[in-house]
Amino acid sequence: MALVVALLSGCNVYDASLVPRDAGMDAGADASTSCPPLAAPPTRPSRLDDGTDEAVFALRHITLNQDGDRWRTIGYDLDGLCSGPAEAPVECTPMSGGANASLDGDHGIDNAFGRAITPLLLAAYPTLEMEAQMYQDYGLGTLILRIRNWNGEANDSRVHAILTQSTYGTPGTADGGVPMPEIPDGGATYEDGGVPPFPAWEGDDYFWARDDSFFDGDPARPITSDDNAYIADRTLVMHLPDGREILFAGDTRGINLRLTDARLTAQLSTDGVAITRAQLVGRWALNDVLDAVQHAGVCTDNPLYTTLGNLLRTAVDVRSIAGSGGPGVECDAVSVGLAFDGIRAHYAGIATAYPLPNPCAGTP
Repeated sequence: MALVVALLSGCNVYDASLVPRDAGMDAGADASTSCPPLAAPPTRPSRLDDGTDEAVFALRHITLNQDGDRWRTIGYDLDGLCSGPAEAPVECTPMSGGANASLDGDHGIDNAFGRAITPLLLAAYPTLEMEAQMYQDYGLGTLILRIRNWNGEANDSRVHAILTQSTYGTPGTADGGVPMPEIPDGGATYEDGGVPPFPAWEGDDYFWARDDSFFDGDPARPITSDDNAYIADRTLVMHLPDGREILFAGDTRGINLRLTDARLTAQLSTDGVAITRAQLVGRWALNDVLDAVQHAGVCTDNPLYTTLGNLLRTAVDVRSIAGSGGPGVECDAVSVGLAFDGIRAHYAGIATAYPLPNPCAGTP
């Protein structure tokens, strides 16, 4: 499964209505030629509610191709700067003097991953995007977003958001009941046809989360959650704890995405049945990227590994620790902008998942 749901990305999800305007910017300014206002999630609403609703969404349609100017519209500003021109301020200095390492997208969007890294990956693995979407359709490694304590309305100043990854998914029964499949150890492998049906993606699928998405496999202790998330104008804003791994493990390959300064936003449809756009952004440390690609099968003895390492040293555009930069300080991470859409689903519990595979184990 070549890189499978490995190195994700997204479709064109920029929405100017979600970007707070700078009072000093002319309302008619061309966003493609000027950065301000900087792209940012909507701010927390002031309304206070004690909500009790829960909504579950399965995120898919991860697209890797960010060619042309697509990368410019995926993500948010991470460093508070409008970088690009030679005289523009930057958070840090690229390791290898990359001339365009700090180039921003529209409204200061930081997404060096989509701009500089994905073209190499797609050149090496032309079917990467197709395979990633296929396995997500199967319900393997699908992001499961649970929104708890929600008032069910367009604005809620505090909700509890939980992000896990699925090991399995299947539709509800014909009579609307809960399916009770026998889940193979580690999740379905989708090879012999002897597993329950794949998700139908019609809003009635049930997903089982990876047991390693929870501390000690305890369903009450999700590893990646934010009990102070909020919803503003139907957009969920969730902060992810630094360094928590998001695992996308297939049967032979996978990826461990370990971000800092990470946020997930998800725009809910007006009828509440879908997520029309979701974005995962953050800083991915160079060393963590090089570790992750080995789990995806890019081993240290593969020429691509050396090529990727060299490219990363010119592409790093931010510090892995937000606020730790300054004049002459070397960059050590790439900015990441990934995008998805999603549909309403059911959370079915947890199941034993494949450990993150390492096809490079034993490589010198």
